[in-house]
Amino acid sequence: MRYTATAQGELLRHAADDGRITARVMLGFEPRALAVAGGPGALVLVAGRGRDAISVHDPESLATVRRYALPDGRSVVAALDLPGRARFALGFSDRDELWEIAYGPDAPPVLLGLVHDYRSNEAVPLPGRLTPRPFRVPGATRALLPGAVPRELLRIDASGRVGVIDLEVRREIERPAHPPFEDGVLAAAWRQRDARGWLIAARGSRRVDRLRAGDWRLEPVATLPGEVLGLAASPGAGEVHALHAGATSVGVVRIDPVSAETVAIPYDADTHALLRQQGTRAVRCPPPPDGAGERALSRPPVPGTPAGNAAPQPTR
Repeated sequence: MRYTATAQGELLRHAADDGRITARVMLGFEPRALAVAGGPGALVLVAGRGRDAISVHDPESLATVRRYALPDGRSVVAALDLPGRARFALGFSDRDELWEIAYGPDAPPVLLGLVHDYRSNEAVPLPGRLTPRPFRVPGATRALLPGAVPRELLRIDASGRVGVIDLEVRREIERPAHPPFEDGVLAAAWRQRDARGWLIAARGSRRVDRLRAGDWRLEPVATLPGEVLGLAASPGAGEVHALHAGATSVGVVRIDPVSAETVAIPYDADTHALLRQQGTRAVRCPPPPDGAGERALSRPPVPGTPAGNAAPQPTR
């Protein structure tokens, strides 16, 4: 199944085979982010702007399971499913905090109270499932991107600066020195043996940077033949596929994040599916035919036209 949230404030469920709408529900707010959790405790979370702008739905009927009141009119701009933690993560465009919401049936209770209350076992326990766990971050959020391990997130703040969130300690642990990504950012998490991090590119740029856990420095790792249009980790996350613009077509480069080796590969149906699954929406073009090479697609419209613009938070 696939889900979309429309500009008209509807949540839709689509059939996997032909995309027909099989369920729909009105949300009552302007949706901006959608996250879908599978497995035990499967749910669909939609969030956006408005008084009750976070709602959780049954994945089959789309019936509302939980709705969260936001009396100060907060606006959610990012929502992720974190299957390794069985939690959703939410970022706000107008508040310096993040939320985690556990959806697993065995989620531990949420304890409310001061530090003294925790130490003396006097904190008030609330049900662990679907109770928000808010924590402070330095400033509002523009985007959240998953990491190579469940406890880490990459956060882009309202100014375009990068920060690393450790969800176990519930705070931003690193803020690499780097000019802000003012026009948006593309990123993909990678992991090799004892090394991990993200490859990151500014929208409109040909350069790809590496952020490696441990030293937490952004450093150039590759310059592509054309503007970076999408980044996606390979199966196993050991390498990253970078979709880029070309003179008459789009191309794909496979990047080894550790050695910085780059290899041009065909833009085939498998590569297209990989990029789509991991959120590349900047280029809306049909899958190339089976066996097609790098020039199977015509070049998409140039940036500035509707199909060339970066799209909002992806939906599934």
